[in-house]
Amino acid sequence: MNDRRAFLKSASAAMLGGAAMRADEPVVRLGVIGTGNRGGSLLRTALRYPWVQVTAICDVDPMAIDKAQSTLAAANRPKPFVATGKEDSYEALVGRSDVDAVIIATPWEFHAPMALAAMKAGKATGIEVPAAQTLEECWALLETQEKTGSPCMMLENWSF
Repeated sequence: MNDRRAFLKSASAAMLGGAAMRADEPVVRLGVIGTGNRGGSLLRTALRYPWVQVTAICDVDPMAIDKAQSTLAAANRPKPFVATGKEDSYEALVGRSDVDAVIIATPWEFHAPMALAAMKAGKATGIEVPAAQTLEECWALLETQEKTGSPCMMLENWSF
């Protein structure tokens, strides 16, 4: 477990950004919160890498869950744990011991609360833009990252 945590701390930014890695590296067990348009795209990107194992997905929209499950099946990947039904269903995903890292691709107002929960659960966290909507949320993200040591990165698909 410590080797996996060390790996995540050193490589989480690259992993969440989709950087290439050797297939003999440790497996990263990924949870995806928000499997709609952007989350579905990030899921498909993650599935390009054999060392990424999607162990859990979450969305309040049953159609988005069905599409994500079809994407996983088409990639010959195992069925993940599914959290759905309520706005706080993501808590079941971040609390799982078979999830090392979480990607959050939900509506903006949920980004900071979900990221805070994921970091408090010890997960490496990738948050779609924007990571926060208020200055208070920005400080909460920073303070939680410093307190927990859980890697956190805002995801963006542009090069500046």
